[in-house]
Amino acid sequence: MTVGLGLGAVLSGCASIDVRVAPAERRRAPGVLLAGAARVDITPPPGIPMGGHSFAGAESRGSWGRLYGRALVFVDPRGQPLALVVADLWAVSSGLTDAVVERLQREHGLTNFDRGSVIVSATHTHHSPAAFASNGAHNFAAAKSASFDRQLFDAIAGGLAQAIAEAYAERQPATLSRASTPVPGYSRNRSLGAFRADPEASSWISTTPSPGACAGPVGIEADACRAIDPRVFALRVEASADRRLLGAAIFAAAHPTAMANRTPVYHGDIFGIAAASVEAELGGGAEDGPVVAIINGAEGDVSPAWRAQGYGEALRVASVLTEGIRFLLADPGSSVAVSGIRERHGLFRLADREVVDPWGDDRRTAKHAWLGIVAAGGAEDGPTGARVPPEGSPRSRPHRDGHGSKRKMLLIADRLLPPEVPLAVVRLGEELLVTLPGEVTTVMGARIRDAVARAADTEPSKVHLVGLANTYRSYFTTPEEYGEQHYEGASMIYGADAGHVLASDLACLAAPTGPCDGRLPKELLRYRPGPERRDNLVERTRPRRWWRAGEELIASIFRRRGVAPLSLEFSAPVPAAGAIGDAVWPRVEVELISAAGDTWLPWVGPRGRESDRLHRFVTSVTADEGDHWRWRARWLDPSALPAGEVGRIRVELGGVELGCSPAFRREDVLGQTSPVELVVEPCAPS
Repeated sequence: MTVGLGLGAVLSGCASIDVRVAPAERRRAPGVLLAGAARVDITPPPGIPMGGHSFAGAESRGSWGRLYGRALVFVDPRGQPLALVVADLWAVSSGLTDAVVERLQREHGLTNFDRGSVIVSATHTHHSPAAFASNGAHNFAAAKSASFDRQLFDAIAGGLAQAIAEAYAERQPATLSRASTPVPGYSRNRSLGAFRADPEASSWISTTPSPGACAGPVGIEADACRAIDPRVFALRVEASADRRLLGAAIFAAAHPTAMANRTPVYHGDIFGIAAASVEAELGGGAEDGPVVAIINGAEGDVSPAWRAQGYGEALRVASVLTEGIRFLLADPGSSVAVSGIRERHGLFRLADREVVDPWGDDRRTAKHAWLGIVAAGGAEDGPTGARVPPEGSPRSRPHRDGHGSKRKMLLIADRLLPPEVPLAVVRLGEELLVTLPGEVTTVMGARIRDAVARAADTEPSKVHLVGLANTYRSYFTTPEEYGEQHYEGASMIYGADAGHVLASDLACLAAPTGPCDGRLPKELLRYRPGPERRDNLVERTRPRRWWRAGEELIASIFRRRGVAPLSLEFSAPVPAAGAIGDAVWPRVEVELISAAGDTWLPWVGPRGRESDRLHRFVTSVTADEGDHWRWRARWLDPSALPAGEVGRIRVELGGVELGCSPAFRREDVLGQTSPVELVVEPCAPS
């Protein structure tokens, strides 16, 4: 089946984003390696459709934890800077990355940064906002409804630029060290049939360590937990003066999809939970410890090892990854000498490109981008319910235009999704950071890593894939996997050989010298995001049934058997248009009365500070009261309160006290069969 109407004809509108990025100015040489780290809250207002699940996704009603932009900044002894940023977003677009660099130069005065010295990547959480891409295709297809919100785009770009600027301001003499370990049990291959088509599959499965049991839906094969790369790598940044940990880049690979697509709240999924947990531990219970930036890699066919999607399993899987990160940060590892930072970057065309594959055969990518109909059915472990041919349904007579066995569904016009992508390879000492412009499968990622290592004359273990970086062009599989036409292959829009074109271009950038097929972008670029529409609650009203349905859905998803949540209601002023983070979201935390009975103190328990930022609360808007919103904060596990202790819940917004709950004991909330409802009142001093 082929849909003749292309995506270019579906969208109309004249919105544009103009971004100007100047060449970097001369840098002052510090003579030593400098580094800094920072995190910035980029959680937008509720109401925005969430990206990643397309038409099967939800609109946000609230937040479970926060979404962050985390930045690590390095300056080599010669003064060459590098910003490595990861955001709790489903993806980033080329225009967003350029806008971050533009704001660094224009608003923060950091003219020593340019496009080649900034990498912006996404964790790929499917519970972050849509409507901020710089191209019309993703604003049309990423969420349940098509929209572009310029204020959201500006707020996210500004937040990520602020994270870089704060990290740069904190820079100090630093050292780097590396450590790596397999962490079996947090991920599994979700497309085993396609994986087995690769010639590497048999030896890969036989040599990969695996947990005792492979967690997954009923009927999951044990090989699914071996058909992945379980290695997790850490690049630790420590202050030279006192060996204090400033931050760490953690390279892992998995779709953050432990929560179901219908979950109507923002959250970072397993990566967000793990990062916040480790940061709190390193910070002595507070969430402002060293920055832990979890960077996704070759995750195209990798899912979290959940048994059934839900917040209990999200916490469990995140705990497996958390334990691995703890081990890596405690491991002395080996030192990384950084005498310099060297980068090569450019724009590379994916469409209509010739390439020689690893076996010496001449191949060519497709001239036009097409999405396959099998993709509409969703991934194997997350079907959308669309009635389309199932995974593994290739075309019996392959196309001759580069799309091979794909059953075509939707033509994507170049003006809505340009066929050029930004690519970069950055040498940080002996470590190589390689940007991937989308979702690369496990074996395709290994082929890219090997090609880059050969070109750079280094070991593959020193090549680190930064997935979903600087832009997004869907999936990249091996030609063998593409031929099977599972979800990943059907989502590969430039045909069977685009992955090998990507490997060839990145290998060229990794080589010390020689021309590549890319070109450097112009200073001024114009992006076309499609029609503008603001969906957030600040600027759009909702009918009563919308509020009612949202409350029922949140309650059903975050209901824990045998434990009734403690629910707190309060009002707060409606935030200003374009606000994000603490300007929108109340801070909610549990306090305990001191032993002397005269002071309330934040409760820091064995699992950290009991607050909304550490995934202890689900906070949502329940009603629009004109100039105020009515909020509800659900404490998901009040049974964690120590026996005999007196507690209360404190609520603030932007540092201003909104109130506190009445005091309560553990005995007051345990054994209840329905949520315990509390109302905010002025906070008593004791």
